[in-house]
Amino acid sequence: MIWPDWDTLASWLELMLAGLVVTLKLSFLTTVLTIILGSLSALGAVSTSRTVRIISRVYVDLFRSVPILALMIIFYFGFGPWLSEWGIDTFTLALAALSLSSGAYLSEVYRGAIQSVPRSQWRAAESLGLGHFAILRFAVIPQVIPPLVPLTLNAVISIVKNSSLASLITVNELTLSGTMAVSLSFMPMQVYLLLGAMYAAIILPLIFAAGRLERWVNRRYGLVSARLKPTMAMRTYASAAGLGRRDR
Repeated sequence: MIWPDWDTLASWLELMLAGLVVTLKLSFLTTVLTIILGSLSALGAVSTSRTVRIISRVYVDLFRSVPILALMIIFYFGFGPWLSEWGIDTFTLALAALSLSSGAYLSEVYRGAIQSVPRSQWRAAESLGLGHFAILRFAVIPQVIPPLVPLTLNAVISIVKNSSLASLITVNELTLSGTMAVSLSFMPMQVYLLLGAMYAAIILPLIFAAGRLERWVNRRYGLVSARLKPTMAMRTYASAAGLGRRDR
């Protein structure tokens, strides 16, 4: 296999580092929107309102059933020409497709975590006169946040990898930059080896962090988040419901 000279390698890096910046920006914004959409949808799925539950269910089922690539193509060819008149570019379309799809998947993870809290703790909180949102705020959510952190980080890893699909709708991210480097040098193997190394440089630290967080959660699972300030209502509820002790 022929390796490129320094000038060729420098031209590749110039292209691909610019694409790397776009990939990181797309992944970061997608992660933020995914967490917001997943949280809102999960809370809607356990809402006391039947209408809100139906809306949440429709969103989750619809966007989980459509592949991300198909969703991007629909947005690009279906809405792109019309939305371009409003100044919406392909980056925004890719961001919307990735966020809506990833949010639907993460919503199911969050919903499962919320519903895994034993019903005995819900009933104990209800006996204290706490409403639905108060139970979620003081009893349920503090318990489910720690185990959800590594799961959310794993979702971030998937988001980074799925961001490469944006290259197919002309978003100049890392994968498209690599394809452009191939067209200039006709060395696909060498370019894609460098491309893989750059993705690994992003994802391997996330995998390591997810593993460390998972081990920490295994040691501390079931404890109320220490970042929450314990109010009198929380102390009363914790005493009645037995928060901080693993159900046997």
